[in-house]
Amino acid sequence: MVLGLVFFEKSLLIIGGLAFVTLAYFTQGGLLQRIRQVWQRYRVSFLLNLGLGVLFLGWYARSNLPITPGEPTASPAIGELIDGMLLRAWLPSLVGGPGRWLTVDNSPTPTADPPVALVVAAVVAFGLLVRELTRTRSRSLRALFLPGFFLVCDLVLVGLARATLLGAAVSTELRYVSELSIVSAAALAFATMPVRGAVEQVRLVAPSPFLDNRRAVAAACAVVATLATISTLGYARQWHAGRERGAQWMSHLLAAARAAEPGTPVMDSPAPPYVLWPLTYPANLASHLVRPLDSGLDFVPVGSEALQAVGPDGSLGPATVLPLRHNMPGPEHLCGYRVGPTGAKVELTEPAPGDTWVRIGYLASADSTIHVSAGGATYQTSVARGLHYLFVQTGPEEVDAVWLYGIVAPATLCTDDVVVGIPGTPTPPSRV
Repeated sequence: MVLGLVFFEKSLLIIGGLAFVTLAYFTQGGLLQRIRQVWQRYRVSFLLNLGLGVLFLGWYARSNLPITPGEPTASPAIGELIDGMLLRAWLPSLVGGPGRWLTVDNSPTPTADPPVALVVAAVVAFGLLVRELTRTRSRSLRALFLPGFFLVCDLVLVGLARATLLGAAVSTELRYVSELSIVSAAALAFATMPVRGAVEQVRLVAPSPFLDNRRAVAAACAVVATLATISTLGYARQWHAGRERGAQWMSHLLAAARAAEPGTPVMDSPAPPYVLWPLTYPANLASHLVRPLDSGLDFVPVGSEALQAVGPDGSLGPATVLPLRHNMPGPEHLCGYRVGPTGAKVELTEPAPGDTWVRIGYLASADSTIHVSAGGATYQTSVARGLHYLFVQTGPEEVDAVWLYGIVAPATLCTDDVVVGIPGTPTPPSRV
């Protein structure tokens, strides 16, 4: 258990599996009698596992960093999650599925997209197996609680930690139910064969033309193995095809970082989702990806027209801000918002999310220092005489206004062009 928890926190669910197997096969009587027998015979194991679980959960709750890749979406209905995880991911995989995979735009991972015929076949096969177990063996169906426990845990974990950010489609990713391949095989063994040392055994009631026929079982295993191989090859093809776009983006970014002049100012921005999930933040930032290189890039929170940004193909280009929100029209007809010694508050049409960028187009009468505040972050920078752009990274708080103040008299500044949005590069004009 300790070794498993070193690598994967979901190993904690094994404790629940051990508890079920102990109660179901190594004790007898009603539930209270079984619990009493566990305490009498296995209290050392029980206390060790309980202590390990509590200690791990306490450490995990304290050390696990919160995931803040963006604004959560609406929680999907539980029916959508059950449909994806049970009917499209788990059940088809029992017969070698899903057979077909779907790669969504901007997603690095193929998801299960089984044909309707395979889903129906999997449901029918599962139903026939349960019927055969009921007809030919006693005390067999309790084994189904083992995959049931893991499925419920997976549904809760995905629903709380992933689906609220990525939508219900995430429930069709087999990596979230990967342990069920082992758990399902173990449940089939518990349901059909006696358990060594158990005080309650599965007993044969009537011979089964399938379960007790070696040739039939071998043929079924061969069919499942063949379908599973086909599914795996299909997954591998789509996986590698999906890597090409990300590999090109990374190669462009690394080449630009190596060729940049020392001190080149750059906006920091996340890689596209097909390169790294937003859930990996801040590891998906361009500054993190080029950190192993001895590059000339200087990722700064404030800049002027010399500022560079990472474009949609990974290369560097002149910085811009892809707008999410604009400023409300300024009170002065020709100046918009006039920034003098008293400063100015530039209000937005709607609040913008934090951790974005502000582009300020301005006309200044003279060179001067200036303070800019947005989203809980404040910077002291400078403006130049004439018509220019100023770029500022916002703080993590919601942005409903941009404050400009601290300009040195007699300089004044006019602006009616304030945009809050996502960093990027200008889109080249289309060629007709």
